[in-house]
Amino acid sequence: MVGGGALAGGPFANLIWDQYLVQSPAAQSLVIAELIPRWVVPAADSEALRDRTFWHADWMMSITLLVVGGILSRVSWIIMG
Repeated sequence: MVGGGALAGGPFANLIWDQYLVQSPAAQSLVIAELIPRWVVPAADSEALRDRTFWHADWMMSITLLVVGGILSRVSWIIMG
């Protein structure tokens, strides 16, 4: 994501942006929200987004991918360094 490093929120900043995107009026009117896979962000009508919490099963795949990606990135950085 362009500018993702500048967002406040650390590693969860992109997840916050993705949940905004799936709920935004522009995405709803252009039917873009339906094309975003559920492993990226829960559906716009998800209870996790309604309650504004990451402590929900709908976020499990996204957070797992975030953590695994971070670990693999760090391992790669250490091995290649």
